[in-house]
Amino acid sequence: QHGQALAEYPLILAFIFIAAVLALGFLGLALAGQIDSLAGAFS
Repeated sequence: QHGQALAEYPLILAFIFIAAVLALGFLGLALAGQIDSLAGAFS
């Protein structure tokens, strides 16, 4: 039982890491779109 829990921690951490990277990627794309539209408004 204890070994099983130890084996699950890396899987959980990997899942959280992947989810965070995907979320940051989507946020980055959204921010890039906002910045582009702001730059277009000023030019």
